[in-house]
Amino acid sequence: MFRTRAAIVADLARVAWKPQAPAESLDEAYRLTLELGESERSWYHRRIGYRRWMSWIIRGLAVAALLFAAVVPIVNSANDAADLGWRFAFAQYATVALVLAGFLLLADRLFLITAGWSRFMLTSLEIDAHLIELRYAWLRARIAWKDGVPTQPQALSALEALQATQKKVQESVKDETEAWAQETAEAMETLRKQIDQSRKTLDATREKLAKRIADEDAAAQHGRIQVSVEGIPEGRTPELVVESENGDAKRKRVSRISHTPTFEKLAPGWYTVRLVVDPGDPEGITENVKVEPDAVGKAKLAYPSA
Repeated sequence: MFRTRAAIVADLARVAWKPQAPAESLDEAYRLTLELGESERSWYHRRIGYRRWMSWIIRGLAVAALLFAAVVPIVNSANDAADLGWRFAFAQYATVALVLAGFLLLADRLFLITAGWSRFMLTSLEIDAHLIELRYAWLRARIAWKDGVPTQPQALSALEALQATQKKVQESVKDETEAWAQETAEAMETLRKQIDQSRKTLDATREKLAKRIADEDAAAQHGRIQVSVEGIPEGRTPELVVESENGDAKRKRVSRISHTPTFEKLAPGWYTVRLVVDPGDPEGITENVKVEPDAVGKAKLAYPSA
């Protein structure tokens, strides 16, 4: 029948010395000391099995979440032409995966699951070794008792052995508890640093993707003009000028080979497309083109014949 530690300690405190039956008093103290030690050992032993399985499950889930979070930036970089909305969504999923991994690792360390079950096993074995040592020492002591009755020095020696064993058991428990406290503090600090670093990396990734999306949205509000210049003689490089209504101008040189340039990022409105053949005639050959948002306006000019 399982009894609590408090109940065993209470019985041990009620053990009375019987001068007429010293062996009986010592045997009772011995039995309660063993029971108290077994209670401490079984507390650890009962908590080993399920923690071992939980350790495998938690570590597996944490590794899977971390791998997902690590792969997402690589996939996003490799698929630069992919839809930015899709990439941004997966960056958010990576953030959730990191948070999940951090939560699993934190729970693992705080509840003594991975490190705890192995430490529980070691502590259980250590307490068991103390109790086995006491059993053999008790047998040796009883053999030395004449007619099963200890002398006063033998009784005092037996009580000191019981007290020493109980002290060893308590030291094993104390060492395990101190190790748990220290490991938990270290784990919290390490986890905090890792989460801070991961948050900075993910924030930078989100800001970069958000800027790309904003740039694409802004670009969608602009249009383009594609100009085709025909009949450019060999060796000539006339200048194309695209000028807005407010006087802003963009310039490009064209040749017989590259005679269909495109002018990008133009605000909606009317533009004058000018082919300047003679620097002395800046007016050149012109055509008006209207630019629509996210559309391509086209102009077709002909190089003047000689």
